[in-house]
Amino acid sequence: MDGYVKFLQQTPPEVAALFRDLLIGVTNFFRDPEAFRIFEEQVIPKLFSGKPAGSILRVWTPGCSTGEEAYSLAILFQEHIEALKQSYKVQLFATDIDSNAIATARNGVYPSTIAVDISPERLPRFFSTEPDGGGLRVQKVLRDMLVFSEQNVIKDPPFSKLDLICCRNLLIYLNGDLQKKLVPLFHYALNPGGYLFLGTSETVGEFGDLFATLDRKQKIYHRKDVFNAQRLPLAQFLPSLGVGDAGAPKSAEKTSPVGKLPLRELTEQTLLKQFDPVAALVNDKGVIFYLHGRSGLYLELAPGEVGALNILKIAREGLQRDLTTALHRAAKTKEIVQCTGLRVKTNGDFTTVNLTIRPVAMEIGEAVETNLYLVILEHVTPTMQAQHKLVTQDACHDIIDNMHSDTHINALQQELRNKEEYLQTALEELETSNEELKSSNEEMQSVT
Repeated sequence: MDGYVKFLQQTPPEVAALFRDLLIGVTNFFRDPEAFRIFEEQVIPKLFSGKPAGSILRVWTPGCSTGEEAYSLAILFQEHIEALKQSYKVQLFATDIDSNAIATARNGVYPSTIAVDISPERLPRFFSTEPDGGGLRVQKVLRDMLVFSEQNVIKDPPFSKLDLICCRNLLIYLNGDLQKKLVPLFHYALNPGGYLFLGTSETVGEFGDLFATLDRKQKIYHRKDVFNAQRLPLAQFLPSLGVGDAGAPKSAEKTSPVGKLPLRELTEQTLLKQFDPVAALVNDKGVIFYLHGRSGLYLELAPGEVGALNILKIAREGLQRDLTTALHRAAKTKEIVQCTGLRVKTNGDFTTVNLTIRPVAMEIGEAVETNLYLVILEHVTPTMQAQHKLVTQDACHDIIDNMHSDTHINALQQELRNKEEYLQTALEELETSNEELKSSNEEMQSVT
C-alpha cells in the first residue's frame, strides 16, 4: 500500500484512473421499464398540467453517468409535447462527478446494442445510424433539451426552481449521513408541487414530512410545502474556509540526513548540474502537469486569468509551430521526436534551442500506455553551435557539389511535409477547440 501511495504521488494519470475505478457507472436506457411506465403515465401529464404553452420545464438528473437515463426522460418529454401539439421548452440538467462519463453523454453516440432497451418504434425516431457504423447517435431534438455538466452533488451548489429531480440509484451508494443531507437538499431545489423520482431500492427515509408518496413501489414522490429549519439546508453543503487545512497537523521540518548521500542521488545531482535543460511533463493535448527549470526563455504567459496551462499556447515565437507538430507526431507514433536548431524569439533577440519530445513510460521497460510526454528544451550555446558547424564542415568537405541540388530538393520536400503535418494538427486542434467550446457553453448554461 505504501508503494502504491508513492506511485500515485508520482503519477498523476494513476490518480484519475483510481478515481474512475471507484465510481460505479451502471446505467441503460429506460432502466426498470415498469418504473418508467408508471412515471410516464402518472407524473409527466401532471408536470405539464397548468403550464401555458411556451413555458419552461426544468429537470435535474444528478448522477447521470453516461446519459442513457437522461435521454430516456427526454424521449418521454418529447413524445408528450408532440401529443399535446403545443410548444414547450424542456431544460434537462444532467450532472455527474465523472468527467469521462459526461464526455460520453455529451457526444450522444451509443453502441447498437441499446436496441434491446428501446422499442422498435422509438429507435428510428430518436436515433440515427453513424455513417461508419460506429453506433447510434441521439437525434438533435433530444440533444437540445439536455445540458451536461460535471458536478459533485455532495459539495457543489444544487440547481433550483426545478419541476422534477430524477435521482435513480445514486443514494444507495451513499451512507446514511449523506442521504440525510441530500433528501432535504432535493426538497430545497424543487418548486412547490415538484416531483422526486428515486431508484427502486431508495426512499426519502425519515423525511416523510418533506415528501408525499405518489407511488411507493416505484419510489415516486411529491414535494410537500413545509417551512422549517429543514427547508433551508443549503449552508451545510458549502465548504468552510480553510476546510482542507484547519485540522491538518503541521508537518515536522525535515532534517538533513546524516552520512553520505545514496550513490544514485549523488549521480543524479551531479548530472543535473552538468546538464540542466528546461522540461515540461504534458499530455497529448499539451496540458502541463509539471515544469522543470527556468522556462521563461521559451514559454510566455499571456495576461489575464490563468487556468490549466497548455504548452502549445504559451510557447514563444519560433517554437510553437515545431512544438505542435512534434508533439502531435510523438502522440501518434509513441516514439521520440527531435527538432534541432530552432530559433526562438526572446526579448527582441533569438535563442537557439534543441527540442526533444519523449513519451513517458510508467516503469523502465514497460510499454507506453499513458498519454504523458516529456518536452525537453536544451539551450544551444555559441560554443556548441561553432563545434557543430566545424564538425559539419569537416564531415561534408569532400561531398561532391552535384549533390547540393538533391539535398536542397529533399530539404524543401521535408519542409513541405512539416507544414502539411502542422496544418493537419491545426485542423485537429480546431475541431477539439470547437468541442471544448460546446462543453464550456453547456457548463455556463448549467451555472445560470
